[in-house]
Amino acid sequence: MKPISPADLASRLAAIQDDIAASEPGSNYPNYRQDELRFWSHIPAWIAALPRGMRVLDVGAAYGTLALFARRVLGAEVVAIDALPAYHPKALFEREGIRHLVRDVERQSLDDLGRFDLVLFTEVLGHLNF
Repeated sequence: MKPISPADLASRLAAIQDDIAASEPGSNYPNYRQDELRFWSHIPAWIAALPRGMRVLDVGAAYGTLALFARRVLGAEVVAIDALPAYHPKALFEREGIRHLVRDVERQSLDDLGRFDLVLFTEVLGHLNF
């Protein structure tokens, strides 16, 4: 796969962020949007370099920026899980074919989800109990 240029990467991420903001009016996402890229700025380039058609699990997906990025850039089958149902952009995930589940990754099994080629686990370590 041809590498994505930094400008194209930034453009794709901005488009995803715009879509999330538009699908979740009144949410805190516009404030969080300014911070999220600083938390995982290097990860989109890593994702973009991976093979297309992967199965991706996004643990602690929240608003789902990286889940949407993997879906759009890789054409990945994406499952997003979070302990809270409140943050994910439901209508946008449905349009994109992203499955969202409310799960506690510490206490509930993920065996029913099958195998994944990539697991995204960002911004969640501080929320784990054990």
